[in-house]
Amino acid sequence: MKIAFFHGLESPPISDKSEYLLSAFPDSYVPAMDYNKAGLFDEVLAEVKKRKIDLLTGSSMGGWFAYCISTLTGIPTILFNPAVHSRPAEPAVQIGGAKAKHIVVLGKNDDVIDPEITKEWFNKNGIGSFTYRMESNNHRTPINIFRKYLSVYEQAKPVRYVKLFEEWAAEENVTNESLASAVAKFSNWISMITGGNKEKTINDIAIVNPDTKKDIKLTSALKKDDNTTAKKVADAFMDEYKKDDKKESKDSVLQKGVTDEIEKRGKKYKEEYKEYDQEWTKEDDRNLRNEVLIDFYKGAEDAETKRKIEDAILDAKDIKPRDYAVVARTFDNEGVDRAIEKLGKEKIDALLEDPSGNGQEHGFVHLAVLK
Repeated sequence: MKIAFFHGLESPPISDKSEYLLSAFPDSYVPAMDYNKAGLFDEVLAEVKKRKIDLLTGSSMGGWFAYCISTLTGIPTILFNPAVHSRPAEPAVQIGGAKAKHIVVLGKNDDVIDPEITKEWFNKNGIGSFTYRMESNNHRTPINIFRKYLSVYEQAKPVRYVKLFEEWAAEENVTNESLASAVAKFSNWISMITGGNKEKTINDIAIVNPDTKKDIKLTSALKKDDNTTAKKVADAFMDEYKKDDKKESKDSVLQKGVTDEIEKRGKKYKEEYKEYDQEWTKEDDRNLRNEVLIDFYKGAEDAETKRKIEDAILDAKDIKPRDYAVVARTFDNEGVDRAIEKLGKEKIDALLEDPSGNGQEHGFVHLAVLK
């Protein structure tokens, strides 16, 4: 496995991260990044191509470089708090149109590169597909978190298969989950191992043949006669695997639709505010987001989409008491039940008893009646 790592703007080229990579992956490319040097980007891009790198990773400014290089090469990435915005410097880069899979690891306490703005930036401008992982660190990524995401590639060696699904399920303690849920998690894990290569993922999976109690490659089981147990198990596995793919695609379409509509309406509303000399605030941002989400909710044709939109509203960090009035008026019965469960009966009762009247005024009375 050939990995390229680009350190941050103020980080030293020799660190616990570079030492780990060179030890675990001797073919790693870990250059000293002088971001003030003219032609740096072209230099590292040429080296990445020359060395035939399999995975790009970087921290902060290095994450920005890794992402830009990926758009020119199609190489998958793991990006740690990438400086896709709020950069203190603007070294020359190039951005292409090559798509790849990107794992974006964000520190929820990062006060340098805001993780929420990073997600918004990728959702709006990103090229490829993005999986977000939130960790407890600040802008600096500790070595234990860095290793958490890179160590899985230590197993990506020429072996007969990566790991039996049954072995993985037992180790991850998902044996009590539904097959669909377990397969979804397994496919995400194995996709990390293979750098997002779907064909390689399928070729590296093995299952247990119920007839012989021995392991068999999934691709081999799929070629057996339809009446064999191994073929039936393999078909069931593939059905769940494809469901996960469709689910990811559907989620992406919904997310992009919401993001695009927020941008479209936001542009219009801000122009109106400017015309009347009004200042657009963060409160206006959240109101716009909820307005769009509610409209998408009303137009949703299936329960799964409604549940996702409900979660987007109810799990928002800046949710306000009056949002629950919208919930009570808009959500279907199941959605209201979930809102009540998330908020908790004790909190609803406390807000209803609030002498300021905010609870009654902002819709908790509606939830109380409905519960």
